[in-house]
Amino acid sequence: MVVLELDDQNLIHRRLFTEIELGIIKDATRQEPLSVAKRMIDHQWIKSLILGCTELPLVLTKDEFGIPLLDTTADHAEAMVLYSLGFNAYSS
Repeated sequence: MVVLELDDQNLIHRRLFTEIELGIIKDATRQEPLSVAKRMIDHQWIKSLILGCTELPLVLTKDEFGIPLLDTTADHAEAMVLYSLGFNAYSS
């Protein structure tokens, strides 16, 4: 498992709370997380990326680099719908 370096964490955190969360998505706002992801693909050989924040899918899409982007918000929402319809993935 690879975790963002502290500088990258701070950069993305700052963009999330001062722009993206407020609906402000400038080209630079989008390019910075993309460059972090690209650097992780190139130098840390990641094979997928967990988007562990509800706003990250607004700037990172599945078409960017050809690796799976795991949208935890969408996954949780789908699981809740399936559970409410009586499908329980955890039962045998």
